[in-house]
Amino acid sequence: MPPPFRFKLEKVLEYRRSLEEQAKLALAQAQQAHDRQQEVVEGLRASLEEHRNALSSRQDVTIQDLWLHEQYERRLQQDIIEADATLQELALNLQMRRRDALSRSTDRKLLEKLKTRQAEKHHAEEQQKEQKEFDETAAVRYEPPDI
Repeated sequence: MPPPFRFKLEKVLEYRRSLEEQAKLALAQAQQAHDRQQEVVEGLRASLEEHRNALSSRQDVTIQDLWLHEQYERRLQQDIIEADATLQELALNLQMRRRDALSRSTDRKLLEKLKTRQAEKHHAEEQQKEQKEFDETAAVRYEPPDI
């Protein structure tokens, strides 16, 4: 019975799988943070649009109302600018996480491909050894016909 194939770098492969899983988790978290921030930005823009429409629908507008409206609109615009900046940072982080996950996946796939090749080579060598043993056994047992 031939010995089973044993990949010498199995621990390294397991470690790379672990790194890939961590990278996928970080990517998922970065994607969630980006999506949440995108919703915040869209909500702020919707609030600004609502606020602009609300003043135009009112008929009895005082100077104080206009001043409050203007201050609130400025603050909303400032919040949108800050939220956009945060969104850009999260987009960069998301892009880095994607590259990292892709890199880790490539590293793991390379090791798995090496493992597959070594397993195939081991199997072929074992088959060759077994065939050689069968040939030797057949040659020893062969009796030439008497002449």
